[in-house]
Order: sequence, then structure tokens, then C-alpha cells
Amino acid sequence: MDGIRPQKQSWLQSGPPKLKREPSPYSGAADYFREMARQKLEATVANPGPDLIEFTALQLVEHKYLEQGSGEVAPAPAAGQPKFGMLGNPAYMGALASSQLACMPALAPVLIDVLGDLDPQKIFGTANFNGENKWIIAGGSLADQIKVSQAVGAQGQVLGIPLTGVIDPGEQGRLAKALQPIWDQMGPERVKKILKNLHIQTLLGEMQNGSAAGMAGLGGNGQVAISRDALLDHEKAKDYLGHEIGHLVDEEMGAKFGLTRLSDAPGSPFGQGLEAGDFRSDYARRNRMEDFAEAHADLMLNWRQYKQFPELGLLARGKYGEKLTFIAQQCYDWYLAPARPHLQEMAEAVRSGQSPLGYRNADGELVDADRHLQRILRSLMEHTGTGGKLDEEQFFNVSKPEQSRRLWVLNALREESNQPAEAISVQTVTGDLARASSLEPGDPERARLGTGVLQALELGGPYFYDQCRRHLGDSPALQQQLSSMMIVAGPTWQAGTF
Repeated sequence: MDGIRPQKQSWLQSGPPKLKREPSPYSGAADYFREMARQKLEATVANPGPDLIEFTALQLVEHKYLEQGSGEVAPAPAAGQPKFGMLGNPAYMGALASSQLACMPALAPVLIDVLGDLDPQKIFGTANFNGENKWIIAGGSLADQIKVSQAVGAQGQVLGIPLTGVIDPGEQGRLAKALQPIWDQMGPERVKKILKNLHIQTLLGEMQNGSAAGMAGLGGNGQVAISRDALLDHEKAKDYLGHEIGHLVDEEMGAKFGLTRLSDAPGSPFGQGLEAGDFRSDYARRNRMEDFAEAHADLMLNWRQYKQFPELGLLARGKYGEKLTFIAQQCYDWYLAPARPHLQEMAEAVRSGQSPLGYRNADGELVDADRHLQRILRSLMEHTGTGGKLDEEQFFNVSKPEQSRRLWVLNALREESNQPAEAISVQTVTGDLARASSLEPGDPERARLGTGVLQALELGGPYFYDQCRRHLGDSPALQQQLSSMMIVAGPTWQAGTF
């Protein structure tokens, strides 16, 4: 259609041109885009409804914005100005503002009026539910989003995969870079078999769990979408793609067993677990399919490490290792051997409190032992080269308390002897502090107990110290002694290790 070509004077300065097609059923600043949307859709969609037309108009606005944006930077209405239409949708405006810095030119004032006229209630359709998830998708569905992109001619390719959406050329490069690790692991043929289309959009939809927030990705039925601002962070983009493609793998493998998804199969470990360490993230706890997709993303992003160190990979994630093993064996024919006896003994020692990892709180419960093991094993993998040689200088380039933890783990891995160890305890430390304070200065037992308290504070860090303070309760003298010891122990802490 000739109607979308710009006039000699930019319409961003003169306003959108009037279309010749009359009469128009629309009224408002976005009339031009609504009419253009109706004309575009008529070629591919029979009797497009007002909701789909409104969403298509938004896509045309963004396309024109990306193509010709100029003028003053005005990403939001002026202070005190009423926020109507899409300007009143915080998730959309937040996504637009963050993405425009890298993907889009400045938002011209005329587009403020157009966005303010578009109706969010028409653009965001029916609510969707899945386990604890609740969300609404812009345009009604991902299929409709792709259909609109095809209708308006916004198409391309990434690594041979069809790409739709209002696309900046730089985004294609970012998307290809984020997809590459999965492409390498799965192989081009399998990726192309299950992934029929990639889609980019400023706002895919809104999560409705609690406060409304924009969605970073969508995946299913051979389609994967990612929000454009998610592409700005390379690591997050890889994670999101690994997650959404995980949904496609879940569907692909489920079909082989006559199921909707493999995660629903009898004996599947997904959706199961009581502790935080049984899941990759809080989001994974929402339902089986999200648990599968989160574990799949982890396996895709860290598959070289898991292949090189299969035992450590499983131990490093505790019970969560069962989920990694399930995907590796069922979906990728990897054989991950079970941990050898001495490694299982190490893991059991950690979980029973017979190690310097973690601590026992005032109720006697073991806290953070598995988390410390996971972190140290992951660091061990990161500092081991392809030939299996550990860079010990870098591995032990940490604070002294952390060195003691790492040495205990490394000795256990190498089947070398360790000094008897037990997780530090809030009750023991506060009891030793109280006993030491009752002894005379110069008493050797007072010095021994004080040294033990100081070492426990060095090992436990600020959270352990806070637990000790609470357990001491209303005891000013002991609180003061503990605070004084903190001044000495504090400099031994190292950010990121507690």
C-alpha cells in the first residue's frame, strides 16, 4: 500500500497523512494507524475484529517509530499530564523506555498522542491460567502476534529460523548470539525441526500474579517469542531462550509417549520437591512445565561443564540433579553416571552437618550447607581446564574462611583425609561466649573459647552473626562482646561467598 510511504516532510513533524479511503469508522489520534491496520489485515485475516486491529495499529506505530523516529526525547507524558491509552500501561511504557535506548530512536511528541489514543483493553485479551501462573497476551495469542507481523511485512531470519516482529537490525545479531549455545548443543537440524518461528516484541503480555509485570518470553507449539528489552542483556537472553525452547522440547518428547508434555510422564521428577534446592528458581515451583523449562535452560547454558564433570554437576545441585539427569537422558541421550561412593559420602556429610559448610540456627536446623556445596563445586568446575587440571592459585584466591571450606571439599573429592569438622552452631557459639565471659582474663580456657567464637564468626559471616545476636536476646554485656569480636572478624568476609 502506498499509504504507508512517508511524505517529503516527515509525518513526525506534520502529523500522519490522511488516507484516501473513506469513510473511516475510527476517531482519534491513532486513526491513521487503525485504518492502515484494517487494510493490512484484510489481505490475510477474514473480518478482523476491533481488538486485533488495535493491536496491529500498535505494531504499525512501533514500525514507523523505529523507521523514522526523530525530534525531542519524550518517552513519557510530561509531569502532571494524564496518562491515557498505552501511555497509562506501566508495563508497556517501561519496556518501551528500556528498549529504546539500544533499539529505537527518540520517541517523537506526535507519537505520544498516538500511543495515548490506543486502547490497552482491546490490545490485551483474555486471561490465561497454568498452575500458579496467570497472564494476558498482547494481541490475544502468540499466533496472532506472528500473524500480524506477517501481515504488515515485518519479517526476517536468524540462523535460518523465520523471524517476525518490529525488528531493528541490531536485534537480529543479539538474538543469533543468544541462540548459538543452544544451536551448538541441540544441532541445527533439531532446532529447525522444533522451532518454526522466533518473534520479537516490545511487550509480549503481562503477568497477573501480584503486580502486573511484562513477560520476558513465550514458548509453545513451535513458536518462541522474546521481549526486545530482554535481548539487551546477553546472559538473560540466553537463559530466556533456553527456557522457552525447553517448552518446545517438553512438547516434542511428550508426543513420543502419547503425552502433551514429557514433564507430565509417570515418574517425572518435575513439580516435585520441598526445599529451595530442589528447584532452579522460585518460578520453577509454579508447575511441572516451568520446572522442566528452567532445568532445560540450566542444562543448555552449562552443558559443557555438566558433560565434563557429570558427578560434580549432580552433586552441585543436590536433589535438583535428578531433574538434570532426566532431561539429559530422556531428551539428549546423555549418560550421566551416578556419583561414586566417596562423593556420595561427601554430600551426605554436608547434609548431616559434618562439614564446615553451612551453620545450625538457634533451633538447631542446618542452614545453607547444600548452597555452599553447590557454589564451591561450581567454582571448582570453572577453574578446571579441559585437561582436568585445577588452577589452585585462582581457586584458593579467596578469604581464609572460604579457603577452609574449599580445602575441605577438595580433599573430600580427592579422597584425602580431612580434619574432623562440624557445622558451626548458633547455640554453641553463644554458649561459649557466655562461658568465656564468666572466666577471669588470662585464663587459658577463656582464650580458647574466645578463639573458637572468633573463628565461627569468620566462617559464618553476617547472617550467622545476626542469628547469634538474636539468640543472645537482652544481654547487653554479651551483645557488646559479640560486636567487638565482629570488628575483628568482619574484614575476613568476602563479598559473594556468604
